[in-house]
Amino acid sequence: MKKIIFITGNKHKLEIAQSVLGLYGIEVENINLGVDEVQDTDIEVIASKSALVAAKKLNKAVIKTDVGFEFEALNGFPGAFGKYVFNQLGTEGILKLLEGKDNRNAKSIEVLAYAEPTGEYKTFRMDTELTIRTSPNGTGSVMDQLMEIKGQKANYGSLSTEEKLDWWKNTNNYFHDFSKWFIDKKNK
Repeated sequence: MKKIIFITGNKHKLEIAQSVLGLYGIEVENINLGVDEVQDTDIEVIASKSALVAAKKLNKAVIKTDVGFEFEALNGFPGAFGKYVFNQLGTEGILKLLEGKDNRNAKSIEVLAYAEPTGEYKTFRMDTELTIRTSPNGTGSVMDQLMEIKGQKANYGSLSTEEKLDWWKNTNNYFHDFSKWFIDKKNK
């Protein structure tokens, strides 16, 4: 069985990674390594540089993910600074920013970065179109409660863990793309 280290402190992300990568026979080892994130406006730069730092620190190949959110009505804000903005404003603060805006379209930009201690890296990007609700629903992060992903039966925060995992397993996303690439790389 092939194995990869996933750098995350997020149990839900770990569960998703284990679920999807497991479909390909890839075992996911989790290390919650405090890695300073590079400050940048590009999600791919943030994810890849953070993964490279972790790979060098551990002297092993790793994967790391990062996400940003762009709201059309706010000209792409908060972008790569979502985590900070959501922590500062919370659900109600985000709704206040969008108050009176007819355009509720947004997208998440998620990047999975693979890095080796040699400095080799590769990124896998996934853009997901979504709509921002006018009121929170469900549990989880600010965006879990506010985002409705096209094609899902309810907003993300209202889905059960099983429904979320099924969505990740059955939707083309960066975990599948990485798995196929990783298997191919290891078989060469």
